[in-house]
Amino acid sequence: MATKRIIPDEDFGKIVIGTRINARNISMRVKKDGLYVTVPPFTKTDRIIQVIADYRPKLLASFTKASPKIITDGFSIDAPCFKLTVGAGGMKCFSVRREEEGVMKILCPQNVDFNSPQTQKLLNQLYPLRKCKTMPKKVCLYYHIGQCLGPCEFDLPEETYKQLRNDVIRFLSGDVKELLVQLRTE
Repeated sequence: MATKRIIPDEDFGKIVIGTRINARNISMRVKKDGLYVTVPPFTKTDRIIQVIADYRPKLLASFTKASPKIITDGFSIDAPCFKLTVGAGGMKCFSVRREEEGVMKILCPQNVDFNSPQTQKLLNQLYPLRKCKTMPKKVCLYYHIGQCLGPCEFDLPEETYKQLRNDVIRFLSGDVKELLVQLRTE
């Protein structure tokens, strides 16, 4: 008797309600794409909404932690060996400027949609940038799947940061031949 209902919500995007025959209580978990609620059979939707309303502040705090860090205009990386910022530019293509030694600024065209899920996914998969908002004590899941270098637990050599910086510069300058070969082999 497992059923699933999806309710649109302006805070979470969607609330997915799953009915499980062996559930005894209402349980909620937050994921990056919405709120997932497991309920016992014959639970009224009004009761579910009431329980969510009681816990909404805590759930919203968890939802903001679960959401990945979005790369937008003003995004910056402060690594020990270099600094990288993203800003809006008046040109038709991406450009990279060196402001001083170790400080890079990427100027983007004004019509770039960084909020596009495809763009966010591509940038997060291509470059293993730190995604945690606070520095955890241990490495996270992103480290284990190869999307983070784990600066929270490991001291990374300066060469690693320089290579990452050069890769981002080459990508934004339009030199994507090596990247396309790498993506095709994966």
